[in-house]
Amino acid sequence: MNERERFLSILVAGLLVATGVWWGFGKYNSAIKSRENQLEQLVTTQMQLNEKRLQGEFANRQMGEYMLRSLPGDPEQAQSQYQQWLLDLVHDSDLTEALVDANSSRTIGGLYQLLDFRVRGNSDVPGVIRLMHAFYSKDYLHRIRDLSLRRNRQGGFQLELSIDAIALLGATDELPVREDPSW
Repeated sequence: MNERERFLSILVAGLLVATGVWWGFGKYNSAIKSRENQLEQLVTTQMQLNEKRLQGEFANRQMGEYMLRSLPGDPEQAQSQYQQWLLDLVHDSDLTEALVDANSSRTIGGLYQLLDFRVRGNSDVPGVIRLMHAFYSKDYLHRIRDLSLRRNRQGGFQLELSIDAIALLGATDELPVREDPSW
């Protein structure tokens, strides 16, 4: 082997070694990038799972609050007790010719019973204000869906309320006793 062949063989061997190093470095880099991508995906998945867990805890806490404010879980008891509460409320607010009707109830999504009530009567302005204050002072799951006030010829107002109330199916069998803390 002469000097030229020896130089050529060293050059070819050097190129083969450089190609091998280049190929190995490329494999190493792709393995590093693959691991970084996997780690990034795992961190993202962990963040999503933590967010879902927090949302679940919030929903659980919110459901506990709703359970405390719910009408009784038995729809018949809920209707009876809430209607009695409305009658007492009407009496305490000095409504005359008062009528409290339980119109309908329906189960929504297997979670709760939606009860519909109608209250009618005559009152003056202070009586209407007492009624509204007493209604919203109770921390039940209820709302006034529709309110109608018409002037009477005798003075005062003819009041008509449409009320929605909710009874969660897993709630206790008694009306909640706590007042709304914001009043």
